[in-house]
Amino acid sequence: MRSPFLALLSGSLALGHAIPGKLQARDIGSDELSKFSYWVQYAAASYCYNDYTAKTGASVSCPDNLCSQVEATGATIVYDFSNTTSTDTAGYIALDKTNKAIVLAFRGSYSVRNWIADVEFPYTNPDLCDGCEAELGFWSSWTAVRDPISKTLNETIAANPDYELIVTGHSLGAGVATLAAADLRTKGHPSATLYAYASPRVANSALAKFITAQENNYRFTHINDPVPKLPLLAMGYVHVSPEYYITAPNNATVSASEVKVLQGEVNWDGNTGTGVPSISSFAAHHWYFEEADGCLGPDLCDGCEAELGFWSSWTAVRDPISKTLNETIAANPDYELIVTGHSLGAGVATLAAADLRTKGHPSATLYAYASPRVANSALAKFITAQENNYRFTHINDPVPKLPLLAIGYVHVSPEYYITAPNNATVSASEVKVLQGEVNWDGNTGTGVPSISSFAAHHWYFEEADGCLGPGLPWKV
Repeated sequence: MRSPFLALLSGSLALGHAIPGKLQARDIGSDELSKFSYWVQYAAASYCYNDYTAKTGASVSCPDNLCSQVEATGATIVYDFSNTTSTDTAGYIALDKTNKAIVLAFRGSYSVRNWIADVEFPYTNPDLCDGCEAELGFWSSWTAVRDPISKTLNETIAANPDYELIVTGHSLGAGVATLAAADLRTKGHPSATLYAYASPRVANSALAKFITAQENNYRFTHINDPVPKLPLLAMGYVHVSPEYYITAPNNATVSASEVKVLQGEVNWDGNTGTGVPSISSFAAHHWYFEEADGCLGPDLCDGCEAELGFWSSWTAVRDPISKTLNETIAANPDYELIVTGHSLGAGVATLAAADLRTKGHPSATLYAYASPRVANSALAKFITAQENNYRFTHINDPVPKLPLLAIGYVHVSPEYYITAPNNATVSASEVKVLQGEVNWDGNTGTGVPSISSFAAHHWYFEEADGCLGPGLPWKV
């Protein structure tokens, strides 16, 4: 996966328009390293469904020891937010009594609605300073939840006046956290401390200077992580200073000597200087002292990456579904298990079938109609090797052509390519079986995805989405 930012790679990568700030590098101490590796666990926890949907008073918790240090403190959720806005901004506020901290954590990209926020690169005026401009999607993600968060923070700080306020996040969450911290500092919380891991650029030079001058900013990058390189410098975006540049390799313990502190909006000796953003270097995006987005990954095979929104849609309901399936199969041991869906549902079904096959249901059969691409090559090969996959496309249906191949997504094989026209009975000779992750003789070869060909998306042997009803925007 994982980020729609990389869709911009097809555009100009001219980087020479920004003027680098004065470079002043220093190393960090062991005490700082301990803080950095601790607060990232709150960012990591924000990806976990049980945390950003937790009830008040629930403990912050993560699978696979992703936030073991935080769990050891007994930190509790004060407020959570998710699935309530057009941007789908999500996260939580936690109370850490051991460290006397109130933590506001923002989740990174998780759903399709987050993708919309990710790629909204126009500027907007945040009314923080003269000439200040913020990236529209990130600012909107913050303002959509600002009022209830501010109310809860004010109440919690009033009850705990000697606690420090920490604002943190990873990836998209770090971008939102950066603007949230800046805004909160102007509204009664001047000492709020920001820990932003893998943040994209979210500000023009005026706003970046304003936030830098507020101080208490810890912005982390990791070797050649592509996300902090976007939006492009050529678009006028720069970073908040300083940059804490992690030089340790992926999946390795980070030492104090492997974190360089670089001053300036543009640091060519840091992440910016590691080349143009590339999907091939995306592994660096996940590792910030630990796996910062571990709650997202499918963990099905080495190198496997799943599309964020589809995987999260499955994991959000996996536990009760698995329980019911196990009970039903136990009562009907000679029945076969069929997993199916159309459109978005087919994408979720594909990942659900793959996951269920590794958890006691190896013979589960998948029927995926009009599925978008949901996997990188490693995961697609893994699912293909599981067999019992029937993935259908129809003439020039645009949905199976997305996300774009250029972003690194491919399809599970085989493809059952339906050549019959729309609204027609399909004969056996009008279904072609094509092998491979990318079939130019199938749906992929029918041109770029276009809304004008969306009628093909509805017809898969019959009207597959007829219950959606007329008049909806996708019923064209």
